[in-house]
Amino acid sequence: MAYQTFRQEYLQVPPVTRAYTTACFLTTAAVQLELITPFQLYFNPELIFKHFQVWRLITNYLFFGPVGFNFLFNMIFLYRYCRMLEEGSFRGRTADFVFMFLFGGLLMTLFGLFVNLVFLGQAFTIMLVYVWSRRNPYVRMNFFGLLIFQAPFLPWVLMGFSLLLGNSIIVDLLGIAVGHIYFFLEDIFPNQPGGGRLLKTPSILKAIFDTPEDDPNYNPLPEERPGGFAWGEGETGSGKTTQIPQYLYEAGIGRQGIIAVTQPRRVAAISLATRVSDEKKTELGKLVGYTVRFEDFTSEETRIKFLTDGMLLREAIGDPLLRKYSVVILDEAHERTIHTDVLFGVVKAALKKRKDLGKFPLKVVIMSATMDVDQFSQYFNRAPVLYLEGRQHPIQIFYTKQPQSDYLQAALVSVFQIHQEAPSSQDILVFLTGQEEIEAMTKTCRDIAKHLPDGCPQMVVMPLYASLPYTQQLRVFQAAPKGYRKVILSTNIAETSITIAGIKYVVDTGMVKAKKFSPESGLEVLAVQRVSKAQAWQRTGRAGREDSGICYRLYTEDEFEKFDKMTIPEIQRCNLASVMLQLLALRIPNILTFDFMSKPSPDAIQAAIEQLDLLGAVDRKEDQVTLTPLGRKMAAFPLEPKFSKTILMSPKFHCTEEILTIVSLLSVDSILYNPPSRRDEVQSVRKKFISSEGDHLTLLNIYRAFKNVSGNKEWCRENFVNNRNMMLVLDVRAQLRDICLKLSLPIESSRSDTGNIRRCLAHSLFMNTAELQPDGTYATVDSHQLVAIHPSSVLFHCKPACVMYNELLHTNKCYMRDLCVVDADWLYDAAPDYFRRKLRAAKN
Repeated sequence: MAYQTFRQEYLQVPPVTRAYTTACFLTTAAVQLELITPFQLYFNPELIFKHFQVWRLITNYLFFGPVGFNFLFNMIFLYRYCRMLEEGSFRGRTADFVFMFLFGGLLMTLFGLFVNLVFLGQAFTIMLVYVWSRRNPYVRMNFFGLLIFQAPFLPWVLMGFSLLLGNSIIVDLLGIAVGHIYFFLEDIFPNQPGGGRLLKTPSILKAIFDTPEDDPNYNPLPEERPGGFAWGEGETGSGKTTQIPQYLYEAGIGRQGIIAVTQPRRVAAISLATRVSDEKKTELGKLVGYTVRFEDFTSEETRIKFLTDGMLLREAIGDPLLRKYSVVILDEAHERTIHTDVLFGVVKAALKKRKDLGKFPLKVVIMSATMDVDQFSQYFNRAPVLYLEGRQHPIQIFYTKQPQSDYLQAALVSVFQIHQEAPSSQDILVFLTGQEEIEAMTKTCRDIAKHLPDGCPQMVVMPLYASLPYTQQLRVFQAAPKGYRKVILSTNIAETSITIAGIKYVVDTGMVKAKKFSPESGLEVLAVQRVSKAQAWQRTGRAGREDSGICYRLYTEDEFEKFDKMTIPEIQRCNLASVMLQLLALRIPNILTFDFMSKPSPDAIQAAIEQLDLLGAVDRKEDQVTLTPLGRKMAAFPLEPKFSKTILMSPKFHCTEEILTIVSLLSVDSILYNPPSRRDEVQSVRKKFISSEGDHLTLLNIYRAFKNVSGNKEWCRENFVNNRNMMLVLDVRAQLRDICLKLSLPIESSRSDTGNIRRCLAHSLFMNTAELQPDGTYATVDSHQLVAIHPSSVLFHCKPACVMYNELLHTNKCYMRDLCVVDADWLYDAAPDYFRRKLRAAKN
């Protein structure tokens, strides 16, 4: 009865009042629905019932409290009014109604004041959510599997739910607007003077949004991450090297400092800087520049800088915190060069120190096409890994049925088999181990190509190796003439970073030339060995850059399965003398415990320290190793320790000018160009430069002749001299001379006295010497390793009693390269204790 009376009276209420009362009821119902449903959870699947958003529950309760109370007040009032009508007890007591409305109005006013505070609270909460989402753009949000989105969309999704469930979106829009302004200001002024952020993310937000650490998508907030590292594994062709630095610059990250991109090879650093500057439509050296050893092509405007890993390491000696860089991108990390491995530890330490000192944070990105992701991520404090899909096209792989005893012959046969069967527009890339192999095969291919049957396309054979003149290196990037096939014979320089258009076929010999160091014998040799699986896949990928391709592997599938998975890091197979000298120059507290990703053997570290000790660069006291004054001067030169010592010894022998020239000539790729087809002509022309005292003085004679003609290019062509490398020698020499002046070294010339030059070389390179044996062979003085004079040396047909060499090359024999005739007495004078120990050991 009361319900019917209430209904009748309710229908008699004016429409405006009825609509208002109905809206209050529906809004309150929506509030209750919102409070009890999981829509209030923000949403990684693992967290759906783990964290309840107390902040949102309280905000909604307080915000809708006045609305709910108003609804309840109206319901009680109407119910009481209906009862009085039913009982006939209503006497028109106006005072009762006035009191009830005044009481209700007072309550609503009080609640209204409180609602203003709640509005601000809700807006502030949305602002925090917006800032968190912008700081963590790669976090994936998952709404019951129905809606998956990246974190930056989260504020807008929440605003949508607010609209759907009856909330006021004005508050959400206000929060988003303020958050956007704050994020923009934080990007420009990222730190307060004390080094902290203006706004820390509240722990309640971290608890709600962040995935647990054991989740594969774990990606903590920047201020909670142990380090600002990110790992990028990108397929060949993904554009990671050229595009990511540009994205970072366009995002404003390069405003506070330079974006550094390291490369293991100088040719890659130069070509990549050139390409990126073209894409940015800017002059090379302005916005985009490069720095390689003895060549700096940057300016004050440079914000994207490509450089070799060795150059960044040199900069770290003067500035261990790398203050001028905001981002360091270590590219081609899988190659694990000796400088790259040291850089890993240096950059990791710089990031931690900058954070501890409250400096502007350093961001580090490590990129590679193939790498051991788990090892790298673990080393860099569990850094997140991003995978970039490339534009790789399908590639067919063919193995040989039987192992090949002569991989050069197999490569030659493969090239001409492809050449006779495939269309001429499809080019071939062949991987060989070094300049000698490439030049020999280039001549053979050209000779055979002259006698091909009719109807077979013409062939253009192009070598590619580091010491090739730059203009000839660029030829491989040009399209072949119509009706011709381009065949490129390359070292592993073409494995990464550079892309050659038109390659359809890859012929992989499975061999590479790499350094090996034996701590026991002290010998470091350049030997031909098998590639790793990672290198093999890199080579294969060269065939699928533009279209589907084919790779012929000149080894069996069983042989491939026995290859090492990854390339052994260079730091575990090389002489570490340079590394130890650099670490000491960086003031590393204890070089024996330096944080290497792949720690070298203790024997290798000790052998390096002993070598530095023999050169007078270090003092050893118990377990502590420190630089001597001579060692600190040696570290000032961007050279191997033995060459630094040579320059520092030269004033004693009054031959600094000549030693600077010789060291500069040995510090660049070969200045001599030896086309196989013109071998007799080369030997005839070079006779006038040859010195009977060895290769070093022969090179010195060529340099003097080059200076006498003022670097004439025609003279270089006539004498088969690489003009570009000779110009680089001039730059290197000028820089080394500047370092000598800064160290106050007297610079003198020995003029025609070559004896002093050879004495100076003997006093620094005494560990690289060999003596003639009674049977006509040579053996190294320190380890008695049998060695031979390399055919390229001017001493090949001579038999001097004692020689000094620069390096050993191991092929079918162990060859000495770059030789100089010395007297055995000079060696004993240079290091009496060293040779006394060797003599004693030989007698034993």
